[in-house]
Amino acid sequence: MKTFQKYQHRCHRGFDLRVWLNNEKNLTTNTCLCPPSSYDDQCQYQNQRVSLTIQFQTLSDSWSTLFAIIVSLINNSEERIIHSYEHSLIYRGSLLYPIKFPFLPVHRLAYIVTIPRNNENIQICSISQCIHGKSIIYSNNPQNDIFCQCNPGWSGRYCTIPHDCTCSSDSICIGVSAHNRSICVCPIHKFGYQCLLVDTICQLNNNSTCLNGGQCIPIDEYMSWNQKFTCICPKGYTGDLCEKVDNKIILSFKKDIISSPSIFIHFIEVISDSRPFHLVFIEVYNKIYYLAIIQKNYSQSTTIAPTIKPSDRCQHVNELFHESFIQMHCLRHIKYYHLPCQRNSSNLACFYDNVSICLCYNYGKQRLANCFDFNHDMKSDCLGQSVCENDG
Repeated sequence: MKTFQKYQHRCHRGFDLRVWLNNEKNLTTNTCLCPPSSYDDQCQYQNQRVSLTIQFQTLSDSWSTLFAIIVSLINNSEERIIHSYEHSLIYRGSLLYPIKFPFLPVHRLAYIVTIPRNNENIQICSISQCIHGKSIIYSNNPQNDIFCQCNPGWSGRYCTIPHDCTCSSDSICIGVSAHNRSICVCPIHKFGYQCLLVDTICQLNNNSTCLNGGQCIPIDEYMSWNQKFTCICPKGYTGDLCEKVDNKIILSFKKDIISSPSIFIHFIEVISDSRPFHLVFIEVYNKIYYLAIIQKNYSQSTTIAPTIKPSDRCQHVNELFHESFIQMHCLRHIKYYHLPCQRNSSNLACFYDNVSICLCYNYGKQRLANCFDFNHDMKSDCLGQSVCENDG
């Protein structure tokens, strides 16, 4: 036990390993196996490193688009700063995230990255400092910092360094790494640092791995042991293999429903991602809601054709209670929310207050209210990428 205590902290966060130098003379020595974050003979020093966490989000017009994401660590003082060029893919843009306080040994960065809508807004700078390429402004940089997008066969900060690409002919060579190795972007069915290895999982069963015209995408075996591929389904189909036909909703309105030039349709899921939806609310104008669909039991691949009636309107609590009741604290008056459902019998489908929406439902011989949180002031600006003007 004393020997164990003597060596257990010798390697800090590393692993203490005994090495046999000579079996006959019983000569051994101890060495440390260090994790990537540490180095030296006892793992006592930290490596300078960057820990990066990224969440990507796309706009609705790109949900079925396959993207190739290239992450580069750039040293502004070096010649090789960034290198990329267009090939058969559609270039969407480049984003710059500076590392502040470079004197620190460890940097932990977390970003939510919104992929640009399209390549129409790419700003090409007129400055001709890029010898064999073009100057492009970073998509997310308010200081209008630029980089050189080099032509094929060139790299470096100003595209002045020639290089011979070793990537496969059907891949995209976007530059040279710090070890003078080509950086390759592989097509869907290939992998490896030169894109020379072929993944045949999507070619099995006569290319019918994904059904109904779905696009098969191989999954790196180092990322998942069980799932070998995933499917990008076309519009109208869902499921792991695109085998499920989406439900279709056909809405119609009674003549006495207030017409509106535009409506919002809210799909409510009781359990996130468990089913496409359980509840559907129609919002016309500002905070005028109608309960369109309520699914107690999910029906797959069906056509739902509800007719919206005036009795489907969700009333505000101000219409159901007197003023003194509304002035009470929400924790006091919410316990009385069963009363509107009981007083109005089957004529009231739903009602709402400033923070929630409530459904009236039958439970045994009683009629009760089931309430859930709802943000009435949600901002619909397409993740800040809306092209609508005047707060549209």
